[in-house]
Amino acid sequence: MRSLSISKASECHLCALPIIGKTYISDDRSKRFCSQECLKVYEIANKRGLDLIKESRAYQHRVSWPKESISNQRLIVATIDGMYCPSCALLIKACLMKLPGIIDVYVNYISNSARIYYKPSQIKEEDIALEISALGYTAYLSKGDLRESFKRKYRSPFMSLSIAGMLTALVMLIDLVVLYPAYSRGTISRNVAIYEYIALAFTTPVQFLLGWSILRDALKSIQAWRITSDALLSVSSLTAYFYSIYATFAKAGPVYFAAAAMITTIAIAGRSFENLAKRRLTDASNWFNSLLPDQAWLIKAASIEAIPTDDIEPGMHILVRPGERVPIDGVIVEGSSVIDESALSGEISPISK
Repeated sequence: MRSLSISKASECHLCALPIIGKTYISDDRSKRFCSQECLKVYEIANKRGLDLIKESRAYQHRVSWPKESISNQRLIVATIDGMYCPSCALLIKACLMKLPGIIDVYVNYISNSARIYYKPSQIKEEDIALEISALGYTAYLSKGDLRESFKRKYRSPFMSLSIAGMLTALVMLIDLVVLYPAYSRGTISRNVAIYEYIALAFTTPVQFLLGWSILRDALKSIQAWRITSDALLSVSSLTAYFYSIYATFAKAGPVYFAAAAMITTIAIAGRSFENLAKRRLTDASNWFNSLLPDQAWLIKAASIEAIPTDDIEPGMHILVRPGERVPIDGVIVEGSSVIDESALSGEISPISK
């Protein structure tokens, strides 16, 4: 992998976003990328024999999704950690579509979620999760409900942060009140050494229990040859932690348990607020979807039939009765009325059509 700076604007070979400043290029110097993530995704796809550009075009021209009501397939919803751009979502989709039994996949990198339609007779949920994990991402699966998928992962987003913050505060207090004054005087007595062991005891659960998800995601990204912020934070905190252990037992000088705990706590805080934002996004999306009616009235040649809203296809004629919400965007071909378009446009007041 090589990098260089260019002055003129160009587009990323993978995501087609404009390249500003630093450019990453492939080993054969034939393709340019806007970020290291896009380059890594391209390299992983090449190793697996995938043409992501072709997959992207097929994805953009898709007009319909498989229906959940089909008896021989199931829907599973996943929350996926580690996606940073549309290229990540495209890679996950392309790799999952190569698996036997996968019918279709929709991946949204903004909400870190995926809807996966599959045949349970041909593939298991564990195999889907393992395939996503092999790409360097982490998947939390739930059947049919994105909110439940988020709950499985984010049961208590601020519990870990609260405990980590309390333990880190204690370690910092020990450093400021006991350890660093002793280091500055150059006198480390037995009583001072005891506080080093106490700092070690407080830092260890922060590092390996409360911060385990960060370490796990960092390890997966490194195994997939993807350098992420989790990897950088983990390397720095582990370096401070293990050096401090050496300094504690070898009496080799100052310890940096406070730095290790602080780095991990800051990472936990960032992830907690990110998870909170994602949960709110999911709640807002679910609320918006709840505004849409579950069924619509399909006009046939000699009758009117109730069908699920998800089964509406282009070209169908739908009847909207007085007082009902419009189930889907369309063009009025006959009749006039006052219509509630709140679910489509956000307009609160009914509009004459």
